[in-house]
Amino acid sequence: GLGPLPGRTAAQAMSARRPGARDRGGEDGGALEIDVALPGRIRVRARAWIEADGEAWLGFGRVELLRRIDGTGSISAAARAMGMSYRHAWKLVDAMNRAGPAPLVAAAAGGARGGGATLTDAGKRAIALYERLDRRLQGFKKSLAAELAKDPGGTTSA
Repeated sequence: GLGPLPGRTAAQAMSARRPGARDRGGEDGGALEIDVALPGRIRVRARAWIEADGEAWLGFGRVELLRRIDGTGSISAAARAMGMSYRHAWKLVDAMNRAGPAPLVAAAAGGARGGGATLTDAGKRAIALYERLDRRLQGFKKSLAAELAKDPGGTTSA
């Protein structure tokens, strides 16, 4: 499922994925993560995200927002489901639309009759790219964990 842990908003869950980070509702992306515990008190951690022109473009929180928009047809409903303000969600959508090679979300003006939002083909491709990177990173994580379990001190050459 797409939901956070019971009793937690998606923004709180994202913050928990970034120890020490303030709750930014996915503003910096939340990132693809590696977190491998080794014997003793050693941990290997790494994060990855997708940038456009040197700025965070896609990461965990932004992709979650895109998925929610796709599922609800609404930026407002997606924002509510994630525990963030509509204004913040709109700013994230606007930033993604401006930063990438093509807009990811097409939005119609709201009002009394309501508007709506849909993912563009570029938005669907962006989610697929993020998911592909996540699968690769998870494969790397398993490989790294197995390698480090054999030689936690890194004494053999790569």
